[in-house]
Amino acid sequence: MLVARPRRAALLRSPTLWGIGIPFTVSSILAYAGYALLPPMLREIAGVGEAEAGALLALLGFLGLPLAAVVPVLTARLRTPTPLLVASTVLFATAYTGLLLAPQTATLLWMICLGLGYITFPMCLALFALRSTTPAMASTVSGAVQTIGYAIAAFAPLVLGALRDSTGSWSAAIIVLIVVSFGNLVAVPLLARRGMVDDELGS
Repeated sequence: MLVARPRRAALLRSPTLWGIGIPFTVSSILAYAGYALLPPMLREIAGVGEAEAGALLALLGFLGLPLAAVVPVLTARLRTPTPLLVASTVLFATAYTGLLLAPQTATLLWMICLGLGYITFPMCLALFALRSTTPAMASTVSGAVQTIGYAIAAFAPLVLGALRDSTGSWSAAIIVLIVVSFGNLVAVPLLARRGMVDDELGS
């Protein structure tokens, strides 16, 4: 029997969908900003050359490989994803605070923290299915979250780049990224409820 998919406007009534969508958007913003702006940022504030900046950026992609394999399994086993949300927040905040206050002291460490902070991305991909009771609903939730998340994140490099140009330094942009990283914590009570999107919509 075919099940009608809910309208995307109706999906916005689901606390669980917001619980998935917020960390997905946070991760996307930090990823878009990171890959677009980190090379010039590192060259300016950490004093690294172009080759080293490129290598540090590649490190982020390398760290994503084990996360993609391990985090979905861990997400399925955890009662709630709260530990992952908290860990991601701490890692992101540590990375950007380090880049703000001591960019040349432990640049590699800050980049490792940043790369590991992206644990929420594979976590959200796993939650699309774990918090839906049917493949159709999982597909709908995935489409809604990714549409919103990527649409917002696409503006991040432009806004942060403009902030850098207007202030003459990366400090304000980095502070914005630190604030954004704490958005993960907004999702903690939403996902701690262990709700299913279908149930919340009455599907």
